[in-house]
Amino acid sequence: MQLENERRRRAAADNAAGRAGTDDARGERASSAPSLCERPARGPPGRELPRRTEAPLPLASAPARKGGWWDANKVGLSPPLIEPSRGWLMLYHGVRHNASGALYRLGVALYALDKPEHCLLRGDSWIFGPEAPCEGEGEVANVVFPCGYTIGADQDTLHRYYSAADTCVALARVSVRKPLQWLDRCGLA
Repeated sequence: MQLENERRRRAAADNAAGRAGTDDARGERASSAPSLCERPARGPPGRELPRRTEAPLPLASAPARKGGWWDANKVGLSPPLIEPSRGWLMLYHGVRHNASGALYRLGVALYALDKPEHCLLRGDSWIFGPEAPCEGEGEVANVVFPCGYTIGADQDTLHRYYSAADTCVALARVSVRKPLQWLDRCGLA
């Protein structure tokens, strides 16, 4: 408890000094066990990347849910967010552990354009899961892990590239409108 109070006091002092969680003018994090997003940025010599100037903004509205949910054990961001006119459409992976191991599926949430940390809707179920043989059998069975996408020339077709059972890369196509319509019917605010 005392350590946590000291950490909060230092963070408040850093914010007041304009250092936003740094312990010196170079911008290195004060945390003794930095997470991936807190590590100093590095690049080739002479071409160092700019350092973070603010703490990461957690999307607290999309944590792993408790109980029997499909994403009860772990959630993580998949491809970059998509910007339809209604908000930021986020595709994310969720993990649920069962007797045969971990099951990775894809979920969807919609965040406000002007306040991206505010979740407008989050699906109450998964929208894409392992079904094909190449998704159920492989290096890591029962895994669909979306990694990237492109938008078709019609500006509506979403070409979603994903890892199937950590054995091959696969492609799925869907209209950008479909996840939004599904969220309208099955999303929770």
